[in-house]
Amino acid sequence: MLTTRRETRWRRLFCSHGEHLSIIEHTDVDPSLKGQGVGKQLVAKVVEKMRQEQRKIIPLCPFAKHEFDNTREYDDIRA
Repeated sequence: MLTTRRETRWRRLFCSHGEHLSIIEHTDVDPSLKGQGVGKQLVAKVVEKMRQEQRKIIPLCPFAKHEFDNTREYDDIRA
């Protein structure tokens, strides 16, 4: 789970990890942060980290899947 806090606001992304594979299971953003691109930032940070670790990603979370479907730059890391 990746969690960051800004004041009392939160944003989380839940991932399962294998040796060469990560699964994005759920993204969760505080309602006060919705519509500000925070979810996109979370997915982008996970993609960056998984690239560094040479892992592929399965985006099961509907939001993450939408981001992968609409961001061609993620094609190389999608399992």
